[in-house]
Amino acid sequence: MKKIILVFCVGLLFTSCDRFYLYSIQNSSEDELVVKAKISDSYIDSNNREKSLFFGIGNKKVISTDTINNIITFILPQNDNYDLDGCTNCQLDFEFIKEIHIYKKDSLVFYGNKEIIKNLYKNSEIKANKAVFHIY
Repeated sequence: MKKIILVFCVGLLFTSCDRFYLYSIQNSSEDELVVKAKISDSYIDSNNREKSLFFGIGNKKVISTDTINNIITFILPQNDNYDLDGCTNCQLDFEFIKEIHIYKKDSLVFYGNKEIIKNLYKNSEIKANKAVFHIY
């Protein structure tokens, strides 16, 4: 019994408390949004370009993929999120998304590149290591 308690205490001692930081876009509108994201070349696996484009998409409906220009277009349902960047115990660098276009009913409602997204993050309210940019 003493060994079990000792192993448990040692396990607690070596368990880390890593912080995960996340920044995402949330569809807070009453309509579906169409997201067209251009992924940075450094995040594309040249052996499997399509799989690299699908990273972070989950089960969202994909409209098209452009493996030449590293662009994926998908539907962001109402009240759903798309993560722009995340990391554990580090500063967000926003290197994953090169450009992002968000459309609502065929009208462009948001355009962002790395610098725009970084500025939005710096000016956002961060709660529990998570910040969300709402699209209405």
